[in-house]
Amino acid sequence: MNSAEVLTSKLVKADTERSLLRKLIDKIPFAVWLIVPVECFLLFLLIVPSSISIWLSFVDWQPTYGIPIYKATFVGFENFIDLFADKRFTMALLRTFLITGVAVSAELLIGLGLAVLCDKEFPMRKFFVLCLLMPMMLIPLVVGNNFFLLFQTTGPINDIIGIIIGHDFRFNWLSSPDYAMLPILLAEIWHWYPLMFLIMLSGLRALPPNQLRAAEVLGSGRLQTFFRIKIPQLVPVILIAIVIRCMEVFKMFDEVFILTKGGPGNVTETISVWMYKTGLKDFRFSYVSAGAWIILIVCVIIFTLLLKPLLYKVEKFEEGGSAS
Repeated sequence: MNSAEVLTSKLVKADTERSLLRKLIDKIPFAVWLIVPVECFLLFLLIVPSSISIWLSFVDWQPTYGIPIYKATFVGFENFIDLFADKRFTMALLRTFLITGVAVSAELLIGLGLAVLCDKEFPMRKFFVLCLLMPMMLIPLVVGNNFFLLFQTTGPINDIIGIIIGHDFRFNWLSSPDYAMLPILLAEIWHWYPLMFLIMLSGLRALPPNQLRAAEVLGSGRLQTFFRIKIPQLVPVILIAIVIRCMEVFKMFDEVFILTKGGPGNVTETISVWMYKTGLKDFRFSYVSAGAWIILIVCVIIFTLLLKPLLYKVEKFEEGGSAS
């Protein structure tokens, strides 16, 4: 085969490949082409920072070293081992779990109770529901600042307690190692109980009315109907609400930083405040990156276990649907 024939075969092959590529492109809808740039940008924001964080967690690097990230010394799992031996990190993690458990439990009980109250029609119900949702509309910065003013030594909380006990009461809540956590919990619960209330109210409104009417006809009391019919059917909604709120409370930073900045000492330091202080004030980027991946793994395991009953129900439902 001479050079002309070789060149001709290459041109034919290139034309065939271009025609196939053009046909493939033509099959892609125009709407998909509009989405592709945004998806690529989002993937870039997800993959690149995550890759850098993974690399940082396995090296010893911080900005004060004056060397590029790619020249950092590889230390393997040393950062992870040091973290498990770091009492400040473990206490911040346990403290965050404690705050999350108490806050989410209180929000769930308050939200469910108010949802049951508002499930029935009564005068000015819509206005009452709107008032209950108001705290959720405020940004965390404003909520933290309001509770900071409320719990000052000469603030309204101490004045109300003084009126109740009959004499002047002056107590520095935010500087007390024993009670500094209380304003943080109250701020978080007051700020986000409306979300739980809204989810629970939506779940109650979505319950099938036929079962409730049948229970009423058969003589079931309100408590029996609530605990034996409503609550079992609300379990998927409750699980989703708990997971959503746990993820948000676990990231809580604004209220803690404004109220106590993690103090006095480290008694109110959550994992977010620990990461801020260690990473952005002490510049220990590698150490914080390793801590972030530990937290991510722990959260994925816990939230998977929480959602396991719901996923099991979904699988059973899909199996029943496919069998029918």
